[in-house]
Formats: sequence, structure tokens, C-alpha cells
Amino acid sequence: LLMNDSISTFDTSKTSIEILDSKKEDKIIKNTKKKKNHQLLKILIFISFTLLGFINHLGYYLIITSSQQFATKLGNESLIACYPLALIVFSSFTRILNSKYCINLSYFIRVIALAIYFCMGYLSLFFILQSANLNTSNNRAFWLTMIPTTIVGTAESFGEVTILGYAGTFRGNYISGWNIGSAFAGVSGSFLSLLFKRLETNLKYVYLFLSPVAVLYLFIFMLIHLCGYKERKNYILKQKYNKMQEEKSQNIPINNKIICF
Repeated sequence: LLMNDSISTFDTSKTSIEILDSKKEDKIIKNTKKKKNHQLLKILIFISFTLLGFINHLGYYLIITSSQQFATKLGNESLIACYPLALIVFSSFTRILNSKYCINLSYFIRVIALAIYFCMGYLSLFFILQSANLNTSNNRAFWLTMIPTTIVGTAESFGEVTILGYAGTFRGNYISGWNIGSAFAGVSGSFLSLLFKRLETNLKYVYLFLSPVAVLYLFIFMLIHLCGYKERKNYILKQKYNKMQEEKSQNIPINNKIICF
């Protein structure tokens, strides 16, 4: 009887050890799955930031590369420098306005306004070129194209400031993804301009096709915002907590600012 009791206690202890081992295995499996999902999420966000950088800069580089074509066909080849000037000059004012008036606006509202602004620029440029007679000198159409050129330039600058600021609120280094997209946009803009010139196709149709791409800009941002919301929020709150601890240790009055998610 004593032997039977000892065997039974040994069996029960063995099964309890097996149960503990199985629980540990389940935890390890769950942790590995979480890590894999987190890595996939990071890759998805990185690709999304790359696409945002590409879309944000594509119109800018297209206008730069096609400015000679526009100026020549509109009979103002000597004023070709007006296109890069319109793209660059007003963009500096956009950065000042963003830092002064848009800092308390949520990123989501800013990107909605940005997508609409891009659409306005591309569509207005297409319709101006469509209505103008590109075979003869058209001084009025040339100066009218400066308006959408300025819109695209300021939108590009505003988008860069907004998205780079947004990328800085994530734990990962997603700014490098944005830079890759920006560089690829420069190459693609030059390639598209040369391709349309080679095919003897009017470049104005590129701007018509770019207008729905500006709406895609908003959808990509929404994808990042929804997928990375939890990670981003935790990172911001952790940074705020660390800052509060530093201010407490240095006896600095705590500054409670509104956090725009």
C-alpha cells in the first residue's frame, strides 16, 4: 500500500511538472507570435512612411523636371527659373505658419487639409494647361501655372514638416523610410518626364492622374494612424512621464501641454 501511495504521488507530481512546462511553452509561443506581429507591423509602417515620402515629393520633382517643357511651349523659355522659384520661396513661409498656428491641430486634420491642397494644385495645373494653346505663345497661361506650382510647393513643404513631426512620435526610426521615398520620387519624376517626352505625350495628363494619388496620401496616413496608434500613444506617454520625472528632480514647474494624437 505504501509503495502504491508513493507511486501515485510521484505520478501526480510528474503531471504537475508537465502542466507547468506546457504553460511555459504556451507563453513562449504567445511571446514569439507577438514579436512576429510587432515586426510585421513595424515593416508595414516603414513601407507606409516610404510611400508617403514618395507621394509628397513626386509632384514637386515633376514640375522641376518638366518646367523647361512648359516654359518653351508657353513661349516664355527665358522665364524658366520662375517655376523653381515659385516652388521654393513660399515653402519657407509654410514652415513658419505650421510652427505658429498648426502646432495644436491634430496630425489627422492636417493631413486631410494637405490631401485636399495637393488635389487642388494638380487639378488646377491640369485645367490651366488643358485650356491653354500649347502650340503658340501664351503669356497669361504661363503666369497662371505659377498658382498651382506655388500650391504644390507649399503642400510639399507642409507635408514634410507634418509627417516628419509625426514620425518622430514613434519609437522606431521611420524617418529613414520617408527619406527613401523622397529620393525615389526624385528619380521617378525625372524618369516620367523623360518617358512622356520620348513618347511625345503631353505631360499635363500626369497631373490629372496625380490628383487621386493625393487622396491615397490620406488613406496611407490613416493606415499608419490606426495600426500604430497604441504603440505611438504609449511612447508619447512614456516620454511625457520621463520628462515629468526629470522636471521633478530638477525642481522645475511641470508644464502640462495638450498632446495631439
